Amino acid sequence: MGRHHLEDDNTLRRRLGRLPVVRPFVRIWSRFRMWMDHVRAWLFTPVRDNLVMAAIGAVVVVIGLSLVVSDRELFDSLITQGTTTEATVIEVFSRGHGNQGAEVRFSAGGRQFSEDLVYTVPGAIHKDQRVLVVYDPQDPSRVVLTSQLDRVHIIADHVLCGLGTALTVIGLGRWWVMRRRRVRPTQTRPMT
Repeated sequence: MGRHHLEDDNTLRRRLGRLPVVRPFVRIWSRFRMWMDHVRAWLFTPVRDNLVMAAIGAVVVVIGLSLVVSDRELFDSLITQGTTTEATVIEVFSRGHGNQGAEVRFSAGGRQFSEDLVYTVPGAIHKDQRVLVVYDPQDPSRVVLTSQLDRVHIIADHVLCGLGTALTVIGLGRWWVMRRRRVRPTQTRPMT
């Protein structure tokens, strides 16, 4: 231990900065750290945090609306043009987060199809079970259980849109209030 001791970061940087080979790297590193401090100060302010929350809410709204449109189109086409048939569950698999999917085999137009169900399935579904499905005759890969035509998925998509809207409104509202507090000039009384 005798002569070895720990030096603080600034002393080490000063000693390394004197070496001609290391000096450019020390300058680059110090400029990079200064730039990162500016970026961090600009990004992580309460005002901008609220704008980030509003932006995330807007993205959630867009995702929810796209899900509403695709689910509504799927349900409308299956209700008006879909064909109901009996299918056999070939395989039940995990879709992550506790959800499970199922692959079913059914006959359509004299041909055998083996397709994954569009939505997650209830936990009571098991392999080799006979189930009723509705499929699109033009595209047999669009197949759902008859019990899933209750439009619950569209309601869930609307709830997602509502949560996104709430995030957006709260974020923009907080941003507006904090911005007004920061910009508002101080009022002074005239001296009499």
